[in-house]
This record gives sequence, C-alpha cells and structure tokens, in this order.
Amino acid sequence: MIIIKDPLYGYVKFEDNLSPIFDSPVFQRLRRIKQVFGSDFVYPSANHTRFEHSLGVGYLAGKVADHLKRLLDVSGEEKIDREDKLSLILAGLLHDIGHGPFSHAFEGFLSRLGMNHEDFGRRIINEILADRIEKLGLDPSFIAELAAGYELNKAIDRPFMKQIIGSAIDVDKLDYLRRDSYHAGTFYGLIDVDRIIMHLRVFDKQLCVDEKAREVLESMLMGRGLAFEAIYYHKTSRSAQILIDKAINASADDLNLYEIKDDLNKYISLDDYSMWYLLLKNPKSKEYVEMLASRKLLKVAWEITGIADQKTRNVMNWLINPKVRNELEEIIAEEANVDRKYVAIDVPSLPNIPYRHWIGREDRPMEIPILTSADGELKIIPLRNISQFARAMEGYFYAIRVYTLDKFRMRVKEATTKIMRESAHINPENMFV
Repeated sequence: MIIIKDPLYGYVKFEDNLSPIFDSPVFQRLRRIKQVFGSDFVYPSANHTRFEHSLGVGYLAGKVADHLKRLLDVSGEEKIDREDKLSLILAGLLHDIGHGPFSHAFEGFLSRLGMNHEDFGRRIINEILADRIEKLGLDPSFIAELAAGYELNKAIDRPFMKQIIGSAIDVDKLDYLRRDSYHAGTFYGLIDVDRIIMHLRVFDKQLCVDEKAREVLESMLMGRGLAFEAIYYHKTSRSAQILIDKAINASADDLNLYEIKDDLNKYISLDDYSMWYLLLKNPKSKEYVEMLASRKLLKVAWEITGIADQKTRNVMNWLINPKVRNELEEIIAEEANVDRKYVAIDVPSLPNIPYRHWIGREDRPMEIPILTSADGELKIIPLRNISQFARAMEGYFYAIRVYTLDKFRMRVKEATTKIMRESAHINPENMFV
C-alpha cells in the first residue's frame, strides 16, 4: 500500500500496483509545474504543484467510486467494479498530465498551435504510459477519454464515469478549490467535500446530486466565484502570467517551440525549471524573465471589472480574439507613444463558472444536475431551478485590464480611454461608451 500524507485529507492510500505510474518520468514531471503560476507573487505560499493536486484528484476519484459502488450495488441499475474504480483513480491522477510549463500561462502559446494541455494529455497517456496502464489490466484509450476527452466513445453508455472526472461537479474542482485556497491562505475553499460526495447519485446513467446538498453546492459556487476574483484573476497574478506569455512568444522561433506539436518528447522535456532557464538565456525573452525575477511587474493602467451581463460577454468574446487584442495593443501603444512590447490587454479566459455537465450537449454552464423527487417522481432538474443564488451566480465576475510599465501608466490610461471610446463603431455592443 502506498501511503501519502496530504494537508487536506490526512493519510491517503493507493494500491502498490500504481507505483509504475507514480514513478514514471512524465508523472514526476508534474512536481516541476506550479499549480497556479503567478499567484505566488501575491500569496507566497501558493507554490504547490500539479503533482499534489493530481494525487488529490486521484484520491477523491477513488472515494467517489466507493460511494457510488455502495449505492449501485443496492439499486442494481449500474455497477462499479474494481476495474472501474482503478480506471477512475488513474484518470484522476492523469487528468493534468498534459500541462505545459507554468500551467495555464502556457495555454496561450498552445492555442497558437490549435491545441491545449488536454490534447497533450491524451497523447501522453496513449503513447507514453500505455504499456504501464495495460500491465494494470486497463485500457489506455479509456483512461485518456476519462481523463482528458471531449467526446464519449468507450464511456458512451456510462457517462457518469466521465462526469466524475470532468463535469460541472467533478473531483477536479472539489480538490483545486480547496487546495489552491489552502496554499494561498484564503478561506474561499472551505467546501464540505465529504457532504457533496455523500450526496452524489447516478440517475439515468448521469452523475447528479441529491437536492439535500443544495446549500453546500451554493457554498461551492460562492467559493469558486471568490477564488477567481481574489486568486486566479488577481491583477498581480495576471501580470506575472502576461510576462511569461510574452517571454514564450518572443523566443518561440529561436527555441523551436513550434516543434512540440509533433514532437511529444520535446514537449515533456519542458517544465517550469527548464523553460525558465531557456527563456532567461534567450536575448528576446531575457528582459521579461528578469522583470519577473526582480518582481518588476507590469502595472494596471486601465481596467473595468464587475458582474458580466450579455453585453459584457460580447465584448469579452470580441477581445479574446488574439488578432483583435494585438491590433488594439498596437493602436494604444502608438497613441501613448510607448514601445508596443510594454502594452498588454488582458482578458482572463479561464472559466470561472463550472464546465458543462452534459457531455455532447450545449446546456447552460451553470446546469449542475439535481436529483429531486418533486411531484412524487424522481427526475433531474438544474440547480438554478431551485436556487435563486445559483441563478444570481450566472452573472459572473469579469476583469478586462490594460497593463504597462509603471512609468507609462498615465499615458497608457489616457490612450486606452480614448481608443475604447472610439471603438464603438467597431463593436456596437461595446460597453465602454
């Protein structure tokens, strides 16, 4: 038995046969990738890595499997056997195996390749870990689907298996909300994970939550919203991520980073340590890394934050387009008479509301499925139908900011204000006018 001391769950246990997965270079690589790069510039203790988060998700996946097995053994509708449980644990352990250096701060570069970390996650599982997984008597392609799949193939008849790992109410969120808050020293992650798991159900082959857990789900939504505002969207955290993104893009050609699309070995050779060294040694990216090393971060010159409505979402969708952002940054820099490389428009793209729950359906992102016996009949309804709080959370926090060097803040602020007003003819929904 593998016994690990975890600050959230105490002593967690895994079967010995998982040692080849734990000890694999690709899994150990997660020790060298920070969970929330940039947040440690605000919260110094937020230095935890993808490694311990992955252990937590694997542990919770096993815990959910045990809970649902007890329920399903009684109902007889579905079964979760030992192989299913091991598959879920492994999918939980490997759900972030494809993250690049600096975690989400590397996603901007991956998007230029038309990829994301989940694409690499599936490849690592299927191409590098396949032999080790098969020796456990498991199917690598099934594990890859549970861990990082977008569509259901092998789990098409049992969608709840996928939803345990990735959905609106999954073990990934249950772990990172608590873990990131714990290491940041905030209290937004005080979520009753045990109670949520206790009320998980399988109905019509879908994962759902008993209506008795409504209040604890509302607490989770509140914690998630506050965590995004105070941790993930913090202006200083985002400034650090902007600098590392600029460094990566500036040196991408010199470092042959575009090769990672086809060279998986090159991709997994990159972690926070190796990438930092490469960026520091490259003349095109060195300045940005030195700014990070001395904490000389970009400062906010202009910002607008609040609770998003439909018009705001339209503007954010407009600005998320890299081409639009680049054009606006060039216009602002020219208007302010500032070097283009010192102007950055930031529109955080991490989802700050739960992912869609129903695989293959375009339902509302907030549609956490609740099992209710209203009218004497068991059925699934969205949480928003019984929770005014959940409906209110659909108008989620957003932040649109323009960054520059401290000495240019006033010039960039004035230029941005002017440009945003003039942009109304480009986007009639523009909220800045």
